[in-house]
Amino acid sequence: MSPIRAAAIAALCAVLAGSSGAVAGAGGIRNLVLISLDTTRADYLSCYQPARQTTPNIDAVAREGVVFRQAYTTNPLTLPAHTSMLTGLTPLAHGVHDNNNYRVGASVVTLAEMLHDAG
Repeated sequence: MSPIRAAAIAALCAVLAGSSGAVAGAGGIRNLVLISLDTTRADYLSCYQPARQTTPNIDAVAREGVVFRQAYTTNPLTLPAHTSMLTGLTPLAHGVHDNNNYRVGASVVTLAEMLHDAG
């Protein structure tokens, strides 16, 4: 794994895991929750637009976690964008280019696999 990819995955894990500070047990296992909403405009979520008060449950999670005010994607399509988010690779590297009939190759390591291997 390239140092840049490892750093990107480590940063994502740190942001997701470190926000609540909740550590279970001596091993330092943390709970991770990644919420990704497809085709949802930020201005319709009250954690971004408090005057709206439309999403109280998401707001409760946002108060305890990390809310990204600016985010960038590798691809405007759901499957390749999520694949990039969970592998730290661009679509050119992981091979998922649109939402139809793509699977990640066996050689591509995902965030779930890295977390599993880390215990």
